[in-house]
Amino acid sequence: MKYKICNNIEVTKVDGEDTVICFDVESGESHILDVAATAVLNTVGMGMTLDEAVSEIAAEFDAESGEISEGVSAFTQTLINKKIIEEAV
Repeated sequence: MKYKICNNIEVTKVDGEDTVICFDVESGESHILDVAATAVLNTVGMGMTLDEAVSEIAAEFDAESGEISEGVSAFTQTLINKKIIEEAV
């Protein structure tokens, strides 16, 4: 399954930081994502499957795919629940 960032979400990189702010223009809610969470958003939220995202993030952070797979999957569900990403159609 592939996902995309919801149309109502504006993503802004924080200058000089490895974090981003996701602002929901409809609800006014903001979410600050740390470097690991940003990696998930930048992979899964840009159309990669979970398996592709895990491989990409594992390479970026010099980790084993098996070590991070559950965390990537869980945080992807959090992004869905917070209406930051949605299924791409």
